[in-house]
Amino acid sequence: MKNARASTSFNEIHQIYLFYLIPLFFLIGRASIDIVITYIGLNFFFKKIIIDKDYSIFDNKIFQTGLFFCCVHILISFFSTNLNVSIFKSLTYLRFIFFFGATTYFIKSNYFKINYFYYAVGICTLFLNIDIVIQYLLGYDLFGYEPVKNGINSFRYSGSFGDEFIAGNYIRNFLLIFAIITIFRSKELYKKYIFEFFLIFSIIIILITGDRMVFISVLYSFFFIFIFISKVRSYLLIIGIIIATSVGGIIIFDKGISDRVVSIQKQLLSKKNDQFNNPHLNLIKQSIEIYKNNKVFGTGLKTFREACSQKQNSIKLSYDDAKINYCSNHPHNYYFEFLSETGFTGLLSFIIFVISLFYITGFNKEYSNNQKLSFLCLLVFLFPIATTGSFFTNMTGCYFWYLVSLTNINLIDQKR
Repeated sequence: MKNARASTSFNEIHQIYLFYLIPLFFLIGRASIDIVITYIGLNFFFKKIIIDKDYSIFDNKIFQTGLFFCCVHILISFFSTNLNVSIFKSLTYLRFIFFFGATTYFIKSNYFKINYFYYAVGICTLFLNIDIVIQYLLGYDLFGYEPVKNGINSFRYSGSFGDEFIAGNYIRNFLLIFAIITIFRSKELYKKYIFEFFLIFSIIIILITGDRMVFISVLYSFFFIFIFISKVRSYLLIIGIIIATSVGGIIIFDKGISDRVVSIQKQLLSKKNDQFNNPHLNLIKQSIEIYKNNKVFGTGLKTFREACSQKQNSIKLSYDDAKINYCSNHPHNYYFEFLSETGFTGLLSFIIFVISLFYITGFNKEYSNNQKLSFLCLLVFLFPIATTGSFFTNMTGCYFWYLVSLTNINLIDQKR
């Protein structure tokens, strides 16, 4: 009996520490975080479901909706134009559902300490911030990576991520988690002026990275906090004024950052032959055209690159009479990715899935202790008009289900 209990305790504890270190694994690279998430998910599947025959997770509403969503896309994959790729992607996506299942057990256990989780998020985010500052000032970061030039005066700064322009996305995701936990556990975790400095510093670093969409998303993420968390509204207004002043000063004195910010308007209002020519809008047009030819089930997961190059899916741009194929690896928007690759059936299942998640994480009493931590993070992550990566990449899946798992964290101190 003692050996069984010790084995169960070890199984929970080592997974908890892996969960604490997830921000670090994201920093190390795609392979490391994917291995950890997969390991936790498969460990749960074999240990809890297969060996222990514990099926209580199937009563969890988020697990149910995630499993339904995944099963729908497995079925849709049988109609794919590239069966092998789509089936593989949809089947392996199950690991993220099982990862969430695992977190419902070990995060709620007595071994999980929110302070450890909180400091791990803060330390890793601070490390990346400092690394990018060094890269910005010296021309190379702690690991010798140089910024990538993408204009006459502008550079992209990614710190330890090298030539992957995902540093801004990393900082935004973990800064939002850090901020919301600080707000609700302020008596325990808040340190006067340190949190404010960290918040402002991180947002400025996001601006420096050159990731414009992420910088914009940070602004509306704090707008969402302003709307849904009434007790910090006056506080956020003061912070907002300081951030606006700081950002304005940087834009004035740094020509490269200024050009990068100004180019947002130029790109949105770009014209060719007196007609708007926005690359993201063109990808949306291409997605719609692919959908028109594959309305029910789409072309299959991860097939946009193939489908957009096919003659029957060519589009007529407003500034040109000739039809062309406007291609990229994906449409740069989750919703249009689902529309083109999974058709009406897949898009509908995704929308149902998203609405269910928002309802469960934001308004369901079962997760009232969560205080909308996961809800607010997902609201930013799934914002419909934002430009995004591909939903079915490993990195996006890891981020998404990591944010969903935060529903299990109790932000209400029971001792109060």
